[in-house]
Amino acid sequence: MRVLIVIIAALIVCVKPRPANERSERPIPLRELIGQRVICGFQGDHVTADHPIIPLIKNRFLGGLILADYDAPGSEHTTNVRSRHQLRALIDSLQAHASVPLLITVDQEGG
Repeated sequence: MRVLIVIIAALIVCVKPRPANERSERPIPLRELIGQRVICGFQGDHVTADHPIIPLIKNRFLGGLILADYDAPGSEHTTNVRSRHQLRALIDSLQAHASVPLLITVDQEGG
């Protein structure tokens, strides 16, 4: 126990945070911070550059997406998932448009 306390004390004394002007991270604008807290769903099992979700990812800094297999509000059966390979391609194409990795979630209850 004494050894652990000595190690922790040594780490506290030796590890000093760098001043803000020496940090490599850029300050994150408020607009991006707000966008990162938003998660939404979309229709379709693939996306192209003109898909409506892409501007939200690129310009609004969307934080994540919900994948579902049923569109409850429209009462239409739509799906984001058809196969494992299609899902991987979909997620890769979505992530390619994001400046920060998207949080990908799944709605298992149908909306």
